[in-house]
Amino acid sequence: MEEAAQRGIATHLMIDGFGSKEYPESRLASLRKSGVQIRIYRPGFLNFRFLGTGIRRLHRKLAVIDRQLVFVGGINILDDFVDANPAPRYDFAVAIGGTVAADVHDAVARLWWLVSWSQFKRRGTGRSDRLRVPSSNDGPLPGSARLILRDNLRHRRAIESEYLKAIRSATDRIIIANAYFLPGRKLLRALLGAAARGVSVDLILQGRVEYFIQHFASQHLYRNLIGAGINIHLYKPAHMHAKVAVIDSDWATIGSSNLDPFSLQLAREANIFVLDASFTKLLANELLSAIQLDSDKIGVENWHCIPRYRTLLMRLCYGIVRFYTAFRNTKALIVTDCHAGLIGSGAMGDRLRFLLNRINERLWVRPLAMCVLSTAVVFLAKTVDNTGIGRLVPAITPDSTETLLTIISTSMLVISTFAVASMVSAYASASSAALLFAGYLRRRFQERSLDLYWYLYL
Repeated sequence: MEEAAQRGIATHLMIDGFGSKEYPESRLASLRKSGVQIRIYRPGFLNFRFLGTGIRRLHRKLAVIDRQLVFVGGINILDDFVDANPAPRYDFAVAIGGTVAADVHDAVARLWWLVSWSQFKRRGTGRSDRLRVPSSNDGPLPGSARLILRDNLRHRRAIESEYLKAIRSATDRIIIANAYFLPGRKLLRALLGAAARGVSVDLILQGRVEYFIQHFASQHLYRNLIGAGINIHLYKPAHMHAKVAVIDSDWATIGSSNLDPFSLQLAREANIFVLDASFTKLLANELLSAIQLDSDKIGVENWHCIPRYRTLLMRLCYGIVRFYTAFRNTKALIVTDCHAGLIGSGAMGDRLRFLLNRINERLWVRPLAMCVLSTAVVFLAKTVDNTGIGRLVPAITPDSTETLLTIISTSMLVISTFAVASMVSAYASASSAALLFAGYLRRRFQERSLDLYWYLYL
C-alpha cells in the first residue's frame, strides 16, 4: 500500500476500531507518511463510551482495485501464526468484476464518506464524491452474483433472509462452513426442517477453542442438530475463519457474515451470493475435501455421553451470549422501528406521536418487572414474618414489619414510576431531536444522513 501511494495511486484504508485496536500506531504513521488515507471505524472514544456500543463493528472484508476488480470474503489481513496457529486459517475470498465491482466500490465509498464526516475529515474518495446507493438487496438472478450488505438501518436482516430463502427451498444438500455458528430460532428451524425433508445437511464448524464462551455456546446446539440427522464436522488443522455455504447445485455464498448474533444483529457485513452451477461445484468440492481430509465428524453416541458439568457449561455460555447480544440490540430495535415509520411521514406532530408510541411498546416490560419485584419483596417479607423468623430479632415487631413493608412497597413503586418516566423522556427528547435533524439533513444529503445518525447515536 505504501508503494502504491508513492506511485501516486489514491490509496484508502479503513480499519475497525475494535478489531484493530492493538495495531501499532507507528505502522499507521508510516502508512500516512507514504500518502495512504486512513479512517478508523468507531475509534476508541466510540467503542468504549458509556453507551457500550463497541460491538457494533465493521466486520466487512472488502478491497477495490481501480473500480474494476474487487475482493470479497472473510479473510483478515494479519499474521496467521501470531497466536501459535499450526497452519494458516481456513478461509475464503472471491475476486470479481463487472456490476458487482461497481456495487462494492459504492458501498466502500459510502462508508468512507460516513466515517469521514463523523470525524470532521475530508470526505472525498476519488473522482466522484456524489455517491449512489448500492443496488437493492434483492436476490441474484440465475447465473449471476450479487453483493448483499448488512447494516443497522436499512438491511438489518438482508443476509439472514437470503440464507433463510435458500435453506427453506433446498431439495438436495446444504453445506455450511461457519467459524462462529450460533444461529437464531428461524435459521435453526429452517435447518431442522430441511433435514426433516430429507435434505443432506453438513456443517463444518470450529474444532479449536478460539473464544471460550462463544465456542461452548455453539456446542449447546449440537445435541438437537445431531438428533435431527444433521452432520457436524469439526475442522482440526488450524483455526477456521470461513463463512461460506453451498445449497443444492447452483447456490453459493462467500463473505464476512457468521451465523451468530454478533454478525446477524450488530456488525456491518458483506456477502456475495452466487447463482451459478460451475462456481457452486468448485466451492462444494473444496468443502467436501475439507470434510474428508481435515475434519472429525461428531458421532451421536459420543455426544450423548458428555459429562454433566460440560452440558451445564455449554448452557451457561449460550445464555450469556444470547442475553448480552439481546441487551445490546434493544435500543437498536427501538430506533430502527422509529426510522421505519418516520421516513416519509407527515407533520411533526404525527412523527412525535409515532415515536412515543413505539417507545411505549418497547418499554412496557420495565414497569412490569418493577411491579413484579415489588410484589416479590412484599411476599418474601410477609413469609418471613408469618413463619416467626422475625421474632428471633427483638427489634422487629409486627407493627414495625408492617411499616417496613409499606415503606418498601411505596419506594419500589415510586422508583419504578420515575424510572419509566425518565427513560421515556430521555428517549423521546434525544431520539426525536436527532431524528428530526436527520430528516432535515436527509432532504439535503439524500439517505446518507440517516447512516450518520445511526453511526453517531448508536
